[in-house]
Amino acid sequence: MEISGEDFHSKVRRACPAVRGIALSDLVDDFQRHGRFGDYLAYSFNAFLVQEYGEGPFAAFYRAAGQDTCAVKMEEIFGLKPETIEQRWKTFLCGAS
Repeated sequence: MEISGEDFHSKVRRACPAVRGIALSDLVDDFQRHGRFGDYLAYSFNAFLVQEYGEGPFAAFYRAAGQDTCAVKMEEIFGLKPETIEQRWKTFLCGAS
């Protein structure tokens, strides 16, 4: 998927040092605090979930998770702690730290 003619993973990868310093919980609380880049982060993370865990589990997560229940539902549906999924996403984007 693309935004403005560029894959959103690519947009996020160009900012890998900054991405490592942004916590997934910050995006859940308010992805707009990062401006337009927050959109790219959110799109990239969602696409990663679909790619890694499938459309069905992602759809179940999207339906079930609210701002206050995101971490709980992520662990229930994907079977991993949010921190683990976050690290896998950041490694996918930026390589091992």
